[in-house]
Amino acid sequence: MENFNDELEQIAVLYQTLDFSSGDDLLSEITNKNTCENILAIVRSVLDKDPTNSIALLWRIQINGTPIFDNTAAIQEDCDLILNTTTDITSKLKAYDWLVYLYSEKLSLTDLAIETLENKLIDIASIEDNRPLQDQVFGDTYHRLGHIYQTERNDDLAIDYYLKSYHHAPKIPARNYDGGLVLLEYGRFDEATKLLAEHFEVAEPLQSKAYAKEIETLFNDGELDKHWELFSLFYPTAFDIPIEFGYKNRQEFVAKYLPVIIEEAKRNPTNATAWRMLGNNYLYHDKNAKKAFENLSKYYELNNSVDDSSIERYFDVAEVLNIDLRNIDFPINANGADCYHVLT
Repeated sequence: MENFNDELEQIAVLYQTLDFSSGDDLLSEITNKNTCENILAIVRSVLDKDPTNSIALLWRIQINGTPIFDNTAAIQEDCDLILNTTTDITSKLKAYDWLVYLYSEKLSLTDLAIETLENKLIDIASIEDNRPLQDQVFGDTYHRLGHIYQTERNDDLAIDYYLKSYHHAPKIPARNYDGGLVLLEYGRFDEATKLLAEHFEVAEPLQSKAYAKEIETLFNDGELDKHWELFSLFYPTAFDIPIEFGYKNRQEFVAKYLPVIIEEAKRNPTNATAWRMLGNNYLYHDKNAKKAFENLSKYYELNNSVDDSSIERYFDVAEVLNIDLRNIDFPINANGADCYHVLT
């Protein structure tokens, strides 16, 4: 089989010169059109010798998807050609994604988008030598199905697909947000906690605002007595942006909810989450390292392991208090960045 590396590299270089940010600028439009036509000429020279070259076909799809051509029929034809002729899974996955984009975003053919995603799942299942890739694309594909069904107001199926997605790829922020919110709405709090906790770990406070507000409402309505992990997502969010939650300042917010957390720790001393929240509050609000260490210690005594980023705060306050934690006697399962900070 002939090698087309030079031609394909030339296409990539030309594609990087395209700039569609100038809107209706005539000179920019002419320049872009000439570049696209040059790319298509190179693609044709490759396909004349290898009519099913999937990389060349994907470049033609890319160009036909630009504002210069916007040729949905040509894109669909090339996607079908890739799916019917290539065994390269990466090319097939990209072709599926283009078809889903056409059907869902350009043509509003929801049934065909769903059918395409279901066919994509069949090909994903055939991936045998790359489990991380398989899990990620399973996660992405189930997420797309969940989003489509939620848009179609079929929340039962949406939830089913969101959870399947989470099972394969827990760290998809958009899926964790969408799925977590709909699970909250249906009172499936344990599952909502899993998804929203993952979202919370990577989100800015404003990005967590919608579900944090919903959690506050549920908590004040008495529906979250046994779900303090959810409450622990609300508290730091509102702590950082209290005005967004209707409080004049942080002091007013803390004055309302800190007594609630203290009372919970007294009433239910096995609630590890309450102790962790107290420790964080004393560290960040009161700047009281001693109280922060005492409450985080109770949290770890109950958990007997470290599974979140609070270990970094625990070691920081111990250092301030000149407490040696080198002989800590429970396993630490924090991520690499937190462990590096602790060790250095």
